[in-house]
Amino acid sequence: MMPGVLSAVLVFALSKAVTVTIVNLVIWGVVFPALVTGLIAFAVIRGIGERQENAENDRRRRRRRA
Repeated sequence: MMPGVLSAVLVFALSKAVTVTIVNLVIWGVVFPALVTGLIAFAVIRGIGERQENAENDRRRRRRRA
């Protein structure tokens, strides 16, 4: 191979590696934590709503007994 072609292939290979590395950093450093945070927030909100429903059901049961 000629030196110019070899360096072009090397630059392409390195740029591909850099691109993959950057994409992996974005996925695992930004997207995945945001997804996990959103799912945790969703679970907390659902839990709060369920607790309120349970409290309302307990109040209704107490009214029926009295």
